[in-house]
Amino acid sequence: MMKKIILLTLLPTTLLFTGTFVMKKGEVLKKTELTSLSTPKTNTQNDNTQITSSDTVRTKLTKINKIDTRLNNVNEVFILENKLLENIIGDEAVTINGTKGANQTVIIKNSRFTNVTQALRIVGVDNVIIEGNYFEKTWSVIKCYYAKSVIIRHNKSKNHGTLNYLSNANWSGNFAQIADQNAMDKLIIEHNLIDRSDDNRESKHPNTFAEDYINIYQVKMSSGKESSIGYNYIIGSELNNESITAGGITIDQEGEHHRIHNNVIYNAGSFCIGIASSRNINIENNVGLQTAAHDKALLSHAKHYASGSTKTGPDRVSAITLTNYRAKGKVPYPSKNITLTANKLIAVRYQRDPGFSNHWLDIDIAEIKLKENSFQANSKNGDNIINTMNITDLEMKDLIFGKNRAGLFQTHGIGLEYFKE
Repeated sequence: MMKKIILLTLLPTTLLFTGTFVMKKGEVLKKTELTSLSTPKTNTQNDNTQITSSDTVRTKLTKINKIDTRLNNVNEVFILENKLLENIIGDEAVTINGTKGANQTVIIKNSRFTNVTQALRIVGVDNVIIEGNYFEKTWSVIKCYYAKSVIIRHNKSKNHGTLNYLSNANWSGNFAQIADQNAMDKLIIEHNLIDRSDDNRESKHPNTFAEDYINIYQVKMSSGKESSIGYNYIIGSELNNESITAGGITIDQEGEHHRIHNNVIYNAGSFCIGIASSRNINIENNVGLQTAAHDKALLSHAKHYASGSTKTGPDRVSAITLTNYRAKGKVPYPSKNITLTANKLIAVRYQRDPGFSNHWLDIDIAEIKLKENSFQANSKNGDNIINTMNITDLEMKDLIFGKNRAGLFQTHGIGLEYFKE
């Protein structure tokens, strides 16, 4: 059957584009070229060209108003490319509702979203590709529900969780939230830069903070499939507007067969990586640091607002949170088969209560497999379970930012040169 195509693009006959970006664990961003959305150049991690401000894509964008559309036909394709959406407050910039099982496709690429409350909300579309976009000053960036295949890669996001958005259906800001009651065939979230490092506002306003940067909620992968959440650079605000209930990357509630690998996570809420009531999770080669200053900030003024009510701290930073948490009335779903390999993760308590702390919460320790990690782990009662700490927080900063401190944080983070597009 012929596909019906809704096309919002300056280049209606091609999916080719250039100037996308990759990053390696512990290094600054690297530039590479993609030949197409579906066929990336091989060995992209071997491209060692450092990004400068002149490398950013400067395609002329066409300004458009918000989009709210419904896909009704089998095999229908919606493409949004080279568009500018800005100053859309209190609403979604792009809302697309599809028909589950109709093999519909949405492609959002090479577009810019600035000062929008919620950038993308895609519901019931089987195939979603979000690639090469720039997001700045949002409440949330990507919300995608009930998809069979999702690819989110090579996007740049600055200061999500900074616009107020009260909703009974949603709590607060994510870079990406993927939620699905059914099995997914493909889930790839890779090579995204998510930076909130210069958000200095006090944590007092409802729903203006970062919840999970990447949240995977009730997602089981299909038989024989495993997700890939890797090579993302997540830089949180050290002192302000981070949620005490969430963190960098979370697999939450009945998730199965996910791989979290080669990510860099710095001061992202209450933990670097969190697993709640989920199974068959591989956590590999991640670098993460929660600083003492971040811990103190969470204790002193971090808040969580949900549907008009408040939940206040304190809470403490941790590098890994593993829990069997279930909402009241839900059937228990104990976390099982959690494997951690070659991770370097540190969470530092601030001066009043110094030391390193990583919390294993209420998960059966027999379900945790550890190999070649570098961190200290404690039970929820503080009893030491394993101590393989062989890296300091200073060495961790060297891994994340480079020994001369001229890595991401200076070149693309606080300096913001990377975001001057």
